[in-house]
Amino acid sequence: MSQTTARRPELDVLRFVAFFAVFLHHVGEREVDASAGLLARIGATVTQAFGFGLTLFFVLSAFLITRLLLAEARAAGRIDLLRFWLRRGLRIWPLYVVGLAIGWLFVASPVEASMLRWFSVFGGNLFFFQSPWNHNPMTPLWSLSAEEQFYVLLPLLLVALGAARAGLIGLAGIGLGIAGLWVLGSAHAWIDTTIWSSPAASLLAFGAGVMLAAETAERRLALPTGVRIGLIVAALLGFALAVGVFDAKACASARSGELVVAGHLSAVAACVALVVAAASGPLRAPRFVAELGRISYGLYVFHLLGLHFAEALVAPSPVARPLLGLAITIVLAALSDRVLEQPFLRLRDRLSASAPRAARVA
Repeated sequence: MSQTTARRPELDVLRFVAFFAVFLHHVGEREVDASAGLLARIGATVTQAFGFGLTLFFVLSAFLITRLLLAEARAAGRIDLLRFWLRRGLRIWPLYVVGLAIGWLFVASPVEASMLRWFSVFGGNLFFFQSPWNHNPMTPLWSLSAEEQFYVLLPLLLVALGAARAGLIGLAGIGLGIAGLWVLGSAHAWIDTTIWSSPAASLLAFGAGVMLAAETAERRLALPTGVRIGLIVAALLGFALAVGVFDAKACASARSGELVVAGHLSAVAACVALVVAAASGPLRAPRFVAELGRISYGLYVFHLLGLHFAEALVAPSPVARPLLGLAITIVLAALSDRVLEQPFLRLRDRLSASAPRAARVA
């Protein structure tokens, strides 16, 4: 298989890192009283930073999908939109539909019911413009709305404008994302819902992933170990700036458009650095980490459900709940992978077998 399409364990490791960051974001304390001690405030800031695991998912997804589409355009001379959308649907929709059904089982208020109706038409990211987070365990499905919107829009733009303009498409996404974030920040929108779930935030991340893919489409990323380590360190500094200086994940109203833009740019640049570092060669990590990264979609979908079950069994223990919740999440994701997702993935692979080799989805 080509480098563009082969299953790459190092990227599965990065997927697990992204999931685990989101998991820690949801089990840690993100808000502390103003009178809290220094360690408590640092802990809350770190927990806020873990939320950018979702941004990492967006950047990585855009990077990989764009490379696949550009490879198909080079190999076949065109992008088969229907085939692409069908492959993406077979990957995303089975678990998504099950997640929606589970969400309805846990509906406890009209707000949650309204949220799930928005989810059913892939408008979940728009729902939180006016609504706070709620306790439904399927709330994380909102981000799949942003993903699906991207999967529809990007290939259409590549077909309409030409694959050679992928870099400009990515740059336009970045520009529109910055403009939207500035408007929301200047309006003092709520950072952790309205701004975080906005199309502007996801556009910035997706645009960066598209641009990175366009700039590296015809060459293999291969950087020396020292440079890769430097990129990881730079990424950590970028996340620290995003939350520690620019308050990009604070549970508060935005102070200014400039701060919101600076915070999200810092976080997205950090995610790009991690993608480049991971894509530049193998990562030394236990094999099970890559395997967990392979089922990261299920881990992401089920992690709040796992924490819900854990809390029912051990109460809100600061140690037992996260550990048991993670174990339950892994079991649910593994079962989903084997029973639900793999049959549809095998069907997808049969469809891909007749596609140009470079266009196959790993």
